Amino acid sequence: SCCRSGCIEEGGKSDEGDHVDTVLNDGFFTIHSQVSNTLRTPRRYMAFIHTYIHIFTSKKSGIQQRRAQLQAGVSKLTEARQVVDSLKSEAANQEQRLAEKQAKANSALQMITETMRSANSHKTEMECLKEQTEKENQQLVVRKRAIDEELAEIEPLIREATAAVGNIKSESLSEIRSMRAPPEVIRDILEGVLRLMGILDTSWNSMKIFLAKRGVKEDIRSFDARQISRESRLAVEKLLQEKGESFDPKTARRASTAAAPLAAWVMANVQYSHVLEKISPLEQEQAKLQHNLMMAKNQIGQLSSGLSDVDRTVAELKDQLNTYTREAAEIEIHLNRAQETINAAEGLVEKLNDEYNRWKTQVSQQIQTHVGLGDTGELTDTDSRRTGRH
Repeated sequence: SCCRSGCIEEGGKSDEGDHVDTVLNDGFFTIHSQVSNTLRTPRRYMAFIHTYIHIFTSKKSGIQQRRAQLQAGVSKLTEARQVVDSLKSEAANQEQRLAEKQAKANSALQMITETMRSANSHKTEMECLKEQTEKENQQLVVRKRAIDEELAEIEPLIREATAAVGNIKSESLSEIRSMRAPPEVIRDILEGVLRLMGILDTSWNSMKIFLAKRGVKEDIRSFDARQISRESRLAVEKLLQEKGESFDPKTARRASTAAAPLAAWVMANVQYSHVLEKISPLEQEQAKLQHNLMMAKNQIGQLSSGLSDVDRTVAELKDQLNTYTREAAEIEIHLNRAQETINAAEGLVEKLNDEYNRWKTQVSQQIQTHVGLGDTGELTDTDSRRTGRH
């Protein structure tokens, strides 16, 4: 009993540690009690305890060393898995960047294609416009020649009549204006002048007012026959048919020196108005051709400028395409290398997966065994000295 009680000593241990000490002490005491009296000596008892301590310490050290090795292996495999996960994440980012670069390259290539197609369309359109412009220009030359031929005969008469009006002396006009009852020839000629100039009142009083205006000769000389209305010309033509003798140069000259130039002016402007009416469709067509020609030239200029912009745009797009293609190729090379590393690492981790699970299980078992053996109660030399008190 002294030996058994000497194996148990209070020392600030937990209840679980006390229980372990109690079990060990009881076990040592039971074994010691069962040997023969000749062997039941203190020296042999202490040797027995020291032997147990040596075996316990050796086993515990082996367990700890094995557990450390297992934990190191598990840690390395865990790190390998983390590295693989990191590589996968990086590879996913690289794939996303690769997709973006490839999309940008495809977009640049598509824009180049569309721009070139549009440029070809503009070139074709410009060639058609040039051809159309040349045709219209030729038509314009033909129309202008026809107009010039029509005007060539009458314009000299207009210039001659206008010059003759400019030579009328003011005294001659004053003489006519001072007449109370002018000759019929003068009334007919002045009626023709007033009607052509758009004055409907052809009374003698209206005629005198017209002749009394300052600069009347200049008004007549600068009058544009294009202002003659069709109704006024028809009325004067009727007057010329009915009173043709009044407009005869000799007859007019006998009536007044100013009447003959005015009569010639009336007849020349009537003829000129006829010609203008005849060539009016030609002039309208000429104006239309000129407008179309100007619009075509402007459009050709815009298309030409647009083609210059196209060349610049295509050059910029090609630079972008080259940049995106080069970057995509670099990313793809890095991605392929990373994928090879990932495949190799995954293969290795997969092969060691069974070892990983087995090592984890062994680590758990080693921890449990260690706890059961030594974490709560260890036999030391002090313990052996305590158990030897009997």
